[in-house]
Amino acid sequence: MKTTITQLLTLLLIITLASCSDGDPGPAGPQGQPGATGAPGPEGEKGDPGTANVIYSEWLDLEFNGVNETNYRTMRINEPMITSEFLEKGGVSLFFLRAAEGDVALVVPIPYQQGAVNLFSVTQTVSGVNSLGLVATTQDGSDFSEDLFAGVQVRYILIPGGTLTTGGRMSYSYESLRQLYNIPD
Repeated sequence: MKTTITQLLTLLLIITLASCSDGDPGPAGPQGQPGATGAPGPEGEKGDPGTANVIYSEWLDLEFNGVNETNYRTMRINEPMITSEFLEKGGVSLFFLRAAEGDVALVVPIPYQQGAVNLFSVTQTVSGVNSLGLVATTQDGSDFSEDLFAGVQVRYILIPGGTLTTGGRMSYSYESLRQLYNIPD
């Protein structure tokens, strides 16, 4: 019984589809209203590729120009872009550390830990001094080895706030940010 009903429904569907045909086209409809003036056209002026207002530094030699103890060192980089307003609107500062030897370059994000050594970044806006900072310290109070920071460079990337997100924090590798924002090596 079910097979007979299914076959009849299938036959009815085939007959219905076969009997449909396109007729002659109808008359043209009335002309629509013109669009709003001043609206952007389909072809606007092209911007710089991939920058999205991102500011990045050159690779800077790691130079501890603040506190320089045997187990606690600081590096301060004056940066006029770092203002209270910049930080309030969601500006993000990222540090990346690069150590290169021959053809091999290792780039890691900060904060970074290797053994007892910790590296982390800070941002400061105090009394008109706008700066980024890098702090190196040891967890156990031991001294840094003499050559620990030899040949190490640092780069910072400032990403001005634009649109507030409701999502969670996203983490990017240096390579993905470099490609996303067209930052040269």
